[in-house]
Amino acid sequence: MFDEILRKLLNTENGFRESVRDEFGMRMINDLFEPVRNETKALVLMHEELENSLMNLESLHMEIRGIV
Repeated sequence: MFDEILRKLLNTENGFRESVRDEFGMRMINDLFEPVRNETKALVLMHEELENSLMNLESLHMEIRGIV
């Protein structure tokens, strides 16, 4: 889910980075792309952790159903 967003963001950032030739462009990268990239990476990690927790809960639920 967030992986695709991150991939698109990185592609856009890389394309922009290749065309940057001045300080203003570098500030755009530092002030815009980097924070958004970092937040998106955090969302990717959080999403992965939630998916793992959900799988663990489903496994536990199946074990409990087997006991009952």
